[in-house]
Amino acid sequence: MSQPALSRLEAGRTVPTIPVLERIALDTGYVGTLIRYRVTGFLNEAFAPAPHNMSRIDPLALLTPGRFFSSPGLWLGMVFAVVFVAAAIWLRRGREPM
Repeated sequence: MSQPALSRLEAGRTVPTIPVLERIALDTGYVGTLIRYRVTGFLNEAFAPAPHNMSRIDPLALLTPGRFFSSPGLWLGMVFAVVFVAAAIWLRRGREPM
């Protein structure tokens, strides 16, 4: 197995163990909550909670684009993405041909 694939496998095993170790050592759940928010947090921002009395729910009726587009996490993520893509382009152009 090549080294980058091995590193991805190690990262895949490490990320789930960090919240478990935190729960055992500190009896807190901050890391697990952070990971859960980073993976599924956009759903809370993009959709309103469904009313309990509805038998059939139209997903488009629950969309809240104003709340989604006004969330600071979206725009900070966009800024970081632009910065890192620009840095990757700048570093790639500075390299010599292989």
